[in-house]
Amino acid sequence: MPVPQRRVLDGELVVRDRSSGATHLLSQVSGTILVLLIESESSMRAADIAHVLGVTAPTDEPVTLSEIDRILLELERIGLVARVPA
Repeated sequence: MPVPQRRVLDGELVVRDRSSGATHLLSQVSGTILVLLIESESSMRAADIAHVLGVTAPTDEPVTLSEIDRILLELERIGLVARVPA
């Protein structure tokens, strides 16, 4: 999957998907998760992301595993990430 162009704007991540031409505005947490996935050398499960966010959370409130799952599904729906078979 091609790496989307990205830029931070007022604390949110603006992402341009080169393959579809679509532009997306992601929340701080969604943007952090997308960057983690892009910069990871291997695939990450929601639990792996939760562990990393527990150490470097971009917000004062903890991010729950169900919230991470919801964000991953949304990122997949808009075509920014793809599910990797286990």
